[in-house]
Amino acid sequence: MNMSEDGKHEFPQWEDLYQQQEIESMPWFNPELDEDLEKALDELGLRGGSALDLGTGPGTQAIHLARRGFAATATDISEAAIRLASEKAQNEGLEIT
Repeated sequence: MNMSEDGKHEFPQWEDLYQQQEIESMPWFNPELDEDLEKALDELGLRGGSALDLGTGPGTQAIHLARRGFAATATDISEAAIRLASEKAQNEGLEIT
């Protein structure tokens, strides 16, 4: 996050980023389920339930959770990110809110 001249935080232009760049080129893109989350789910034997993915970005975590049987809800500040994640989920036949 950058600081503006008046000392306030400036946030990235998320909408522009998701419209101008390929998701896979973004530094936070992870096509796999987060390793720590996967380990915790496996250790606890969780195979379903409800999951909330805050700041979903490309939706990869919500998609992996939906594949595992979770009712996934994903949210992001960028409408473009949500649109792209939703399209990917639909193409895989997954229902994510």
